[in-house]
Amino acid sequence: MDKTKLYLETELIKQFMPMVQAMESAFSKTLEEYFENDKINQILLFTRKHFEEAQGTLPNVGPQSPWLKNMIGITYEIGLWKELIKLNLSLDEISILTQKTLKLISQKSFPTESIKKIGSMLCSTSYIKKIADSSQKKEYPDDWVFECVLPGPKDNFQIGLNIHKCPISLLCKRFNAEDFFPYLCLNDYITHSMLGISLDRTKTIAHGAEICDFRLTQTQKPFSNIKQPKETKEFKNNIKYTQKPN
Repeated sequence: MDKTKLYLETELIKQFMPMVQAMESAFSKTLEEYFENDKINQILLFTRKHFEEAQGTLPNVGPQSPWLKNMIGITYEIGLWKELIKLNLSLDEISILTQKTLKLISQKSFPTESIKKIGSMLCSTSYIKKIADSSQKKEYPDDWVFECVLPGPKDNFQIGLNIHKCPISLLCKRFNAEDFFPYLCLNDYITHSMLGISLDRTKTIAHGAEICDFRLTQTQKPFSNIKQPKETKEFKNNIKYTQKPN
């Protein structure tokens, strides 16, 4: 791949179509809480159209980016969220709906016997150092840039990441969906918990902070950590979401 190219190659995106199809199937179930089947089919049709049109304009994070899959999934979600906003669902409602959907997908995607192995890898110092060092090379113009954070004597986490650059910011700007950004980040809680990883985070780039401070700890088994947006530390620490209206 030509690293100087502005947008991600559409050929890379094609390999993730089974994931997109799984998302469509899962959302068709969770959307039943709000809509009849005919309306759900219409929503998903418009969402797929948005995804197909978006493919030629995705940030170029390169083929080896550790979270390329996440960016593809969020691209699909942005199209869906745009449709749900038109239908008067709030971002809080949409976030919870999406987290429930990701829980459903995770339950089907990860065999029980493999969850502990995946969780161990994602909390491994050697793995996090490896991908952090790779990100620091900044080989692709839009890829994540982050550093590995090791716990100190008084810390109660296993491994940490400080993310300094996130392509989801660019993605949201490109699709005029900046308001979605802080809520999309909440997906991290459910996806980590379903792999048996506890995520603690006090701030995000989405909220205007200089970094996203991920702190990870592997638990004994998977759990379901669906988050109400304004109950999270990252929302509570942002005055925009905590100040009372006049």
